Amino acid sequence: MKNKLFLVLLALVMLVPCAAAAENTDESVVKVYVSPNGKSGAEGTEDKPLNIDGYQKFVQQIIEKCKTPTEIQVIFRGGEYRVQNQIVLTRLDSGFDDEHRVIYKAYDGEEPIFKGSRKIDVTKIKKVTDNKILKRLPESSRDKVGVIDLKEQGIEKITADAWDMGGYARIYLNNSEQMISQWPNGDYNYGEFSAVSVGGVGANTAGGSFRYENTVRPERWIDADDIVIQGYFGYDYRAETVPVANIDVKNSVINLKQGTDFGIENKQSRRWKAINLLEEIDMPGEWYIDRKSMLLYYYPPYGLDASSAELEMTELQDYMFKLSGASNITFSGLTFTQSGSGAIVGYHEPKSVIRNITVDKCTFTDLGNTALNFYTYNFGKIFDFAQWMNIEGNLYNMKITNNILYNIYGSGIMLQSGSTDRIEAHGVEVSNNYASRTAPLADDPYILLGTVDAVEGIVDHNLCHNTGFHVLTLNRIRSKARYNEIVATVRE
Repeated sequence: MKNKLFLVLLALVMLVPCAAAAENTDESVVKVYVSPNGKSGAEGTEDKPLNIDGYQKFVQQIIEKCKTPTEIQVIFRGGEYRVQNQIVLTRLDSGFDDEHRVIYKAYDGEEPIFKGSRKIDVTKIKKVTDNKILKRLPESSRDKVGVIDLKEQGIEKITADAWDMGGYARIYLNNSEQMISQWPNGDYNYGEFSAVSVGGVGANTAGGSFRYENTVRPERWIDADDIVIQGYFGYDYRAETVPVANIDVKNSVINLKQGTDFGIENKQSRRWKAINLLEEIDMPGEWYIDRKSMLLYYYPPYGLDASSAELEMTELQDYMFKLSGASNITFSGLTFTQSGSGAIVGYHEPKSVIRNITVDKCTFTDLGNTALNFYTYNFGKIFDFAQWMNIEGNLYNMKITNNILYNIYGSGIMLQSGSTDRIEAHGVEVSNNYASRTAPLADDPYILLGTVDAVEGIVDHNLCHNTGFHVLTLNRIRSKARYNEIVATVRE
C-alpha cells in the first residue's frame, strides 16, 4: 500500500512542469521575481523576491527540475542593480527550445537598471588646501575644485590605464557623464601639431614625438605625470589615445610613451588634445584622479546640492552578462549603463553554439565597450583575413530589435553568423533600433550601429545619427541593409 501511494505521489509531481517553481501561473510559464531589495534565500515570488546575487542558482534549480519544456520568466522589479562581477550564463541557464525560453524581463511599468558603477559619497568632498595642488590648478578654479579620497570610499585602485578611454574610470552626476579634464575644452576642439619623429607602429614600440604649435599651454603641465594625448596621428579620420613620456618645453615637443597605430605621419589637419590633467580643471563638471594617492579632484556644477546629488564612478571591467554556451534566452525591457565594458557578450568561442537569442526593448548607454558582442573571430591574435572571412559564426536565430544605443565607447553591436563555405544562413536580424552618439572621446573609429558579419543577415528600419564615424559594416554574402534612416554621420 505504501509503495502504491509513493508511486501516485511521484506521478503527480511529474505532472507539474517545474516542481521548484516560484510562481507557476499555468502549465507552461514559471515566474521568478528579482528586486534590488530582495534576498538571496527568498522564494522568488512577487512578495518575496530574490536579489541579483541569489536568482541565478534558483533559476538553474527550476530548469533542472522541469519535466516538460517550460517558459521561465525572470522578472526584475524597477530600481538599480549593481553588477560587481560578470554574470556568466551557460547551458545550465538555457531555456528548453525556441518556444520555451528563459526570459529576463522588466516588471510591467518599471525600469530595472543594471549598473557597473559604484556610488561616491559626494558629501565627503573637501576644499583643496594643499598649496602644491592649488598652484597646479587654474587660477580661475582654485576656490571651486574639491577633493574626495576614493580610498575612504572603498576604491583602492583603478586597473585600467588612463589612455583606455572606455575602460578607465568615468564619473557621473545624477546619471549625467562628467567630462574628464582636457585641453582644449569641447568634443571637436583641438590644437595643431607637426611631426618630429614618426615613432613605432603599435603599442609595444617606441613612441614618436610632435611639436605643438600656436600655444604655450603645455608649459603648465611639467608636474603632470599621467597625461594622455588624443591625436589624429596616422589618418584624418582615425583618433588614437596615447600616454605621454615627457614634455620638452624648450623645443615645444611632446614625446609619447609608446608607438601609435600608424606612426605620426598625418600631414592634413594634424589635430591633438591633452586629457587627464589636474592643471586643466577649469570648467564645472571636469575632474581628474591622481592614481597614486587615489584622490578625485572635481569641479562641481554650480548649485550642487550635496545632500541629494548622486555621484557615481564606473568600476566593472567585464561585460555584465556573458553567454558561454547558453541558448534560448531573451532580454527584454532592461537598461545597461555606467560600466567599463559592454553589456552582453558571447564571442571567442567558435566551438560553442549559441541559439535563439533575442534582445528587445533594452537600453544601452554610457558603456566602455561594444554593447552587444557576439563575434567569433578572436582579434587578439595576428589577423588572418582568409580565416576571418570563412570562419563559421556560432550564432543561430539572433534578433536585436527595438533597442536604444547611446553614448557608447565602442560599437553598438558586433555579430558573426553563418557559413560562407556552405553559403548557409543562421538567421540574424537587426531591426527598429535607435543608435546615436558614439562617446565624445572614443579613440577608435567605432561603428555607431555596428558590424554584422552574416550570411543573409537583415539590417532594417534602424534610426542612426550623430557620430563622427560611419554607421554600419556589413560583411559576407547576401545580407541586406534596407529602410534605415541615417543622419549626421561621417563627420570626421
